[in-house]
Amino acid sequence: MDVLEKGTKIQEIRCCICHAVITSIEGVYQSPFNYALACKACSSLFTKDDLEMMMSLFFLFGGYFGELGSELFNLEVVLDSIGESIPIDFDDLESINQRVMHVALLHGLGPSDFNRILKGYIESEFED
Repeated sequence: MDVLEKGTKIQEIRCCICHAVITSIEGVYQSPFNYALACKACSSLFTKDDLEMMMSLFFLFGGYFGELGSELFNLEVVLDSIGESIPIDFDDLESINQRVMHVALLHGLGPSDFNRILKGYIESEFED
């Protein structure tokens, strides 16, 4: 049984991406994997693959999209802090990518925004 069905009264159910209160099931995305819900705004802004990835990262590490504000995001600082907080095992780059993406999401940077910033960072590193 789905969490949301026609006629279900919604009381303070929040989007697992941005934490907005979901007041209607219209346009809501429900994950088939963990039954988490994304509001209409998030569902229209992100692809289903992006939503699933974001839901998984917020489930694993907590927080929500835009919690910290994008003006505070600095990729170099994030990479340095991750290197200080966990030992970097270059055989486990997926774990590092997940952590960096999670921090970007907390700062309100969607996957495409983050990929653009990461590409620019990598290109600038190889220019020197």
